[in-house]
Amino acid sequence: MEGYPKIFGQQMVRLPLDGKKIIARRIILPMPPSENKRIAVTVTDKYFRTKRYSGKRYHNSTEYNSWLHAAKSLLKKGGLGLYDVPVFVWYHVIFPDLRTVRDAQNREKAFFDSMSGTVYTDDKHIWEHTTVKKVIKGKSFIHAFVFPLRDMPMCRLVIDDEYLQEIAEQID
Repeated sequence: MEGYPKIFGQQMVRLPLDGKKIIARRIILPMPPSENKRIAVTVTDKYFRTKRYSGKRYHNSTEYNSWLHAAKSLLKKGGLGLYDVPVFVWYHVIFPDLRTVRDAQNREKAFFDSMSGTVYTDDKHIWEHTTVKKVIKGKSFIHAFVFPLRDMPMCRLVIDDEYLQEIAEQID
């Protein structure tokens, strides 16, 4: 896709975990809008038959829909099939600074929505996930590994900062 670094999207990788090489999908996407910016509200003031109705209608914002469309397009370019089994998602949110308003969990909904229909058939396949917040000065993106839950070793996953820095250098 135009306008995005080539590294964005998904690809199959061998992930060394607990002395084994696990085949996983590496997903790298631009930072999604915050959950606080996902919802748009439309105030309605209409007449139904003889009664006036005032209320609010909630829907996804234009910013959220634009990001979701771009993310799904980036994920489809990998041309990989869909998981139809329980999966584990190891999710890193990379922020450009340590501002106190940075909330990694506010980015999860958009990220998981983007993977539905491009990485797995439905959200019901996410059985476990881990969210990690990191800071790389001046960079913001999402990095994740997705693999079948049956392949998950009983160990703690750790990504070193050098690895994420290499990815950050490819994003501009």
